[in-house]
Formats: sequence, structure tokens, C-alpha cells
Amino acid sequence: MLSPVPVIVAAVVVLLTGWTLVDPIIGAGIGLFIVPRTWILLKQAIHILLEGTPPEVNVALIEKRLLELPAVTAVHDLHVWTITSGLDAMSCHLVIDDMGRSSAALAMAQAILRKEFKLNHVTIQIEDYLLRENEPEIRF
Repeated sequence: MLSPVPVIVAAVVVLLTGWTLVDPIIGAGIGLFIVPRTWILLKQAIHILLEGTPPEVNVALIEKRLLELPAVTAVHDLHVWTITSGLDAMSCHLVIDDMGRSSAALAMAQAILRKEFKLNHVTIQIEDYLLRENEPEIRF
């Protein structure tokens, strides 16, 4: 946004003094000013494209808070990623010991994620503890 100012200054210097070397010097200066910001933007874009966990999100703390909920016995497949700048998403599975309390556990989980972790785009799968305990182990 500020790059026209040095370009205008360079043009005035060339007009008044005839020193044409000022133009490439100013151009190189603008380039050096832009490179660090471009690098930061590129890193952010790659992080988003690779669905990396946002640096400000503590996944272990999210898991701990979800495990503190009544009826929740386990949390697994917990993932947090950035969809776009300023919009993070989360998905996980909650194992519930009493499916009669699953709606309450889901509502509490969503409230905690929204208020404490600023996660509004959340997908939570509820699993029955009894069904999970009786699952046959799959080996490959």
C-alpha cells in the first residue's frame, strides 16, 4: 500500500538530479520490504492447505475438558484444523456410558468448545460405551 510513495520519490529524484540508479535501489527496497510478509502469508496458506492444527489450540486441554463431562468415558479421533483464516474446525468421538445422557453431554461439549476454545464449527460423534466395549478387535 505504501509502495507508491518511494516510487514517486524516486521519480522526483530522477527528474531533479538525473540519477537513474535511485529507481532500482527503491525497487529492491520495496522487494525486501515485501518478502518477509509474503513468507508469513505463504506459511499460513500452506498450514491451512495441509489442515494443520492451529498453533493457539491446545488439543490435550480440549480432550481433558471433554473427559470431565458427565457420562463421557473416552474421547478419540480428536482433530482440530483451520478451514480458512479465522475459522477453525474440530471433530471427535465421545464415548458415553449412558446413552440417555448423550444429548446433555453433546450440548455441554458444544458449549465448552464454543466458549473456552472459540470453536464454532464442531462435529461430534456419540458412541455407546456398551457397544464400544463389545467391539471385536480388528487386526491387520
